[in-house]
Amino acid sequence: MRPRGAAAALALLVTLAVAPAARSADAPAATGTPRAGEGIVVADSRAKVKPVARTTARKADPDPSLAKVRFAAVTGPTAPPAEPLGRYGKGCIAGAVQLAAEGAHHSAMRLSRGRRWGHPATIAFVEDLAAAAAGGGLNGILVGDISQARGGPMLFGHSSHQVGLDVDIWYARRPETPLTDEERETRPFESVLNADGTTVDPAKFTPEIAALVREAASDRRVARVFVHPHIKKAMCAMSWPHRRFLRRIRPWYGHDEHFHVRLKCPRGARGCDPQPDPPKGDGCGADLDYWYTPAPWTPDPKARPGEPLTVERMPPACQRLLDEPDYAAAPVPTGQLTPVPPSPQ
Repeated sequence: MRPRGAAAALALLVTLAVAPAARSADAPAATGTPRAGEGIVVADSRAKVKPVARTTARKADPDPSLAKVRFAAVTGPTAPPAEPLGRYGKGCIAGAVQLAAEGAHHSAMRLSRGRRWGHPATIAFVEDLAAAAAGGGLNGILVGDISQARGGPMLFGHSSHQVGLDVDIWYARRPETPLTDEERETRPFESVLNADGTTVDPAKFTPEIAALVREAASDRRVARVFVHPHIKKAMCAMSWPHRRFLRRIRPWYGHDEHFHVRLKCPRGARGCDPQPDPPKGDGCGADLDYWYTPAPWTPDPKARPGEPLTVERMPPACQRLLDEPDYAAAPVPTGQLTPVPPSPQ
């Protein structure tokens, strides 16, 4: 994302996204079967491509050896510098920064979860994307989960979001007036698919929203953007100035109410385990056929639940991170940009 002129570019893309386009000629004919390690949630068992059922909060498991219990119980970050440690789905973050609840162009949602902590690069990305959205007819963005104060696995909702480099952005226009704490907790998620979940609803998945997804996927800091297969298909059918960004937009289960942005490991973050690049091509056409077969929606009868993740099975750096004292960072005033402490990245 280019900080200068980003809002104007997003506004231009709103008009370009309306017209359908032919599939890119250089798209590969290979199957769109997800690559190993790309997944972030479990599969839905229904044959049609429909939204996955909503995940609801569960009580914390009392077993203190479980990593999700220990990391969820920690409410404060460690001292800077910031460093993501381990994998997106099995890791943690040192020196995390908390996103402001209300910024110039963003509103953070579900504050009670304590999941608006991230790497400074993630916070900067959110604020850049929000500024672009403000000039693209959306008045900014609504921000969902990023990570916990020290990252790690969560009690519910995600298997990734562990190293402060994943962030959920709602498919929604930001309200003109600041949300109350209650509204942040109770405002319902809204799918952008039609009533029977067979395609996108053009009244909800508007050109402005499509342009926002494109803006996120075009940012050089971004590794992937996860969306529902129907949304990927809709993005493929739109006309764009170029189609290179479509490679980073990856179809995955759910993601009909928000899109999930995954940033690359920041430069110099030696403890961060990067994910392989997406397959070459735009991921459209034949690459999407897999998602329109029963295969991704049919449970494997041979599958067995994995072992619960204990603290001892986390990376050693994450085990040590749990014993570090809380870092007392200055509070973020409402309506101000998030202060970012010094970082070697």
